[in-house]
Amino acid sequence: MRARDIAVVVPVHNDPQGLARLLPQLKPFNFGQTVLVDDGSSPPVAARGVLRSSDIATGPGSARDLGLAQVKKPYVLFLDSDDQILAPFGQLLRDLQNQPFDICLFQHDEGAGHLPPHDQEIWSALRLGIQAVQQVPLAALPSLAQVQNYPWNRLYRTGFLRAHQIRHGATFLHEDIRPHWHAFSRAQKVLVSDHICVLHHPGRLTAIGDKRRLQYRDALAETAPLLPDGDWRRSFAGFAANLHQWAMTQMAPAPPIISRAPLRLKPVGPHRAFMPPAYAALRPYWGDRIAITTDGPFDLQLIAHPHDAQMVVPKPTLLLSEEPFWDLLHNPHPDMLDVTLPGAIGALSVAQITHANSDVYAPDGLPYFPLTDHGFEQTYRQLFARNAKRSAQDWLDLWAQAKWHFAFAIAHRPEAFNDIAHSGLRGLSARRTGLALHHRGPRTVIFGTGWAGAGQRSSAWHQTKIARLDGRARVISAIENTLHPHYLSEKLFDAMACGALPLVIAPPDHAAHRLGLPPSVLCDPGVIPDATLGLARDYSRAQQRLAALWRDPARIAAARARFAARIGAQILARA
Repeated sequence: MRARDIAVVVPVHNDPQGLARLLPQLKPFNFGQTVLVDDGSSPPVAARGVLRSSDIATGPGSARDLGLAQVKKPYVLFLDSDDQILAPFGQLLRDLQNQPFDICLFQHDEGAGHLPPHDQEIWSALRLGIQAVQQVPLAALPSLAQVQNYPWNRLYRTGFLRAHQIRHGATFLHEDIRPHWHAFSRAQKVLVSDHICVLHHPGRLTAIGDKRRLQYRDALAETAPLLPDGDWRRSFAGFAANLHQWAMTQMAPAPPIISRAPLRLKPVGPHRAFMPPAYAALRPYWGDRIAITTDGPFDLQLIAHPHDAQMVVPKPTLLLSEEPFWDLLHNPHPDMLDVTLPGAIGALSVAQITHANSDVYAPDGLPYFPLTDHGFEQTYRQLFARNAKRSAQDWLDLWAQAKWHFAFAIAHRPEAFNDIAHSGLRGLSARRTGLALHHRGPRTVIFGTGWAGAGQRSSAWHQTKIARLDGRARVISAIENTLHPHYLSEKLFDAMACGALPLVIAPPDHAAHRLGLPPSVLCDPGVIPDATLGLARDYSRAQQRLAALWRDPARIAAARARFAARIGAQILARA
């Protein structure tokens, strides 16, 4: 590749020393075009041919876009005035030869002599950087896009940027989020190189610690609609959550407040009983930063279901969703930090915390939902203690005597829309219903909402389910209504407590595989194992493991405290 086919665009604001260092470094490469854009410097940059974007600084994004409009070369390299281009860039051009590309991502150094650890982890996980130049599979691009979204660690094809109308964000900071994700999601050929081509001197824009740091929310909001569903939305949601945590650490600390009042939360709407602050089991763990109120003044109203936005008054609102099935069917963008929902008098923008946009529900030993009710804890402690005493032969005998081969305590939801997928969530209710119908017969029991003869669900539904199935089925469905890596309800524990093999749909990254159980006891719908002595031995070990998990009240209290602390921190950050 020839340097004369590359245009270099450099925005600058009040950095004469950096510019004086950078420009001489560019000359030996003989780039085809250099475009300097003065972003409101005072005094103005006194270089020949410099473009002036504004008399006041509007941010490097608008300056880069102005420079891009002047580019006449097939490729473009964005540099900042505080960057240094390094000698390996010349070797990169030689290694590229005549390969065309949309993006060529190279390595950079921030002063440590190597790629920063965050980016190195991503490169290593994708097995990148093991050749001077290599092409990235399209399927790996959503993961690769998690690298730092700097504009100066890559070459772009100019025609590619223009064909897809890729531009920088309108914000003063975080302006590079939009072009980074937009470009990677549209690229058809991305090359990477292990050459360290740019040395960046951080500290000029990153030293800003005022409210402009919060512009990342605007940057995320304008970027998200540009991305395809599926892997791209999931990857972006993870990036957004990490960015939120990082931005909070960059804000200037607030002055100390003596006797700070707690944040007053008011759950509202028909589904208000189904959210973390509603559960008595979690109530002791919220600490003095959060107070739950049902009437009187409040600071933030909480809703648990997207439809409950129609019940709120015009005050700050947070959707605190513990149920991914509701988000799957009724939330247009559960993977975003904010969402627009139908309100009582028009569209309502609310902050949200969901499975799809945060890790607050990620299991830490025990999963979230069974910890929300002391009844689960008491039932599991008693039954797993009983089960842990049984031998492998005991289990073989019990399975041989079981009344039913299959038991499905599930809702009847055969409609295809129940199995839609978006935002990192995938519905399983229709498939689960289909499996129940497939196994229907004299050795199968099916009951639950929507099935023939089902009555209204009572407050004692869990005790009723356990009493009906305990010791009476060999395989019990533990398939969730929605697939998400962190979503694990009571179903698997119920099946095991009743002495049955749990029927699950659980990929390798699912929380079911983080309980420490032998994999053989988790039944895939396509392969129901025979009742062998080896399986029974694994099952006996699984029962002992579950007995240990539920035996210790201190362990359970600590797990509840961790969930409350994690959820509470997110609520305070979003308030």
